[in-house]
Amino acid sequence: MISSESPLKRIPRNLGIKDAFYLDGLRHAAEICDVAFKRLTSNLRDTVQKQEENLILSSFSSVFLDAWAFVDSADRFRCLQNMREKHLQKNSRTKLPTLNLNEVLRDISTIRNVSAHIAERADHVISINGAALGSLSWVTMTSESPMKAKTCIIRPGYINGEFKSHLPMPAGEHIFVNSCTSVRLHAGNGRASLSNTYFSLARSIIAIETELSADFARNDYGSPCHSDVFASAELDFSGLDNANSSHATEP
Repeated sequence: MISSESPLKRIPRNLGIKDAFYLDGLRHAAEICDVAFKRLTSNLRDTVQKQEENLILSSFSSVFLDAWAFVDSADRFRCLQNMREKHLQKNSRTKLPTLNLNEVLRDISTIRNVSAHIAERADHVISINGAALGSLSWVTMTSESPMKAKTCIIRPGYINGEFKSHLPMPAGEHIFVNSCTSVRLHAGNGRASLSNTYFSLARSIIAIETELSADFARNDYGSPCHSDVFASAELDFSGLDNANSSHATEP
């Protein structure tokens, strides 16, 4: 989603610290979304394959970990871009079209609010026979030639009575990631298409990168600064065993 040559990874040294803060936050949120969605779709594809091989599936925690990580980071991306747009407008540094992410990511915000306020929403979720984790539905291509696909759903946890589900029925053109499309996360009465959100974020990144490239070329900025520093130090445990033995006591 973000290349090594992206202006989001080449922030000038003399860019304002607040501008850099927002750009770093957007990049990190987008990168987490990219990792989470690709890992999620890979796991969903493998889940279908395991079912076809009659393997026992003991837990679905990993797919919900990635699904909710994607939702949280997508919503963080929305918040940071909204703050950045207000900051740019306030300082009149440049005029740019807003990405309108509140509208584009409305469904993401809706299901995230259900998760974030589960204490207040629990009775409602229970009343519709929902799960605390929500549920996931998607379509997986199981064969390209001839083309075959399965529509799937995971509803984790205890089910009281009859479980009514809405399996996705894709129509029109679809882009598959790891053989999966129409990935949707349901929480309460809310439902968000993670597949659509993923590609909306990719388009938003392109728009931001285009704007930054033009801005960095127009203005007198310095060379790119370092980012994402990793540091380590070796620990010396010599003599630790002797120190521990000197304080040992009989049980």
